[in-house]
Amino acid sequence: MQLGFSMLEVGTVTYASAKHILFKNFGDIAVGALCWLTIGWSIAMGNDGGAFWGGLGQAGLPNSGILLNRVIPVQGTLGPPPNNGSVSLHQVVTDALLVGDPSSLLMWTWHFSFAATSATIVSGAIAERAKVPGYLIFVAINVAFVYPVLAHWGWHEDGWL
Repeated sequence: MQLGFSMLEVGTVTYASAKHILFKNFGDIAVGALCWLTIGWSIAMGNDGGAFWGGLGQAGLPNSGILLNRVIPVQGTLGPPPNNGSVSLHQVVTDALLVGDPSSLLMWTWHFSFAATSATIVSGAIAERAKVPGYLIFVAINVAFVYPVLAHWGWHEDGWL
């Protein structure tokens, strides 16, 4: 969706503003992902809040539930694990798929796409009217605080809608 909105915006502005629009939309993804990961996800999908918001129990990268729990040193190549005690790349990939919580990562990505899209729609409305730093401040506020509360109301099992 982000690429589609970017192309739509580039098609509606002057040639001189095309790079500005693309940079703004790239910043939308970068700033939005950072804000969603650090605080937005917790406000939207946390379980320690209530009907209004999800709380801050999952705020921050280590508490988000989408990271792997350990790092495995890689020795050897792709293939079955050797018998000498070292860990193969095959084992690393297998453990990476099993150690983290794939459903949390999937849900994080799914909800982030909507959070970023909510900011990108506004980007089209203010094309050629706003400067990049001001827009990125809006993205940070929208993705970290405004959208997560609304997402919690509608999509979380404890939300009031």
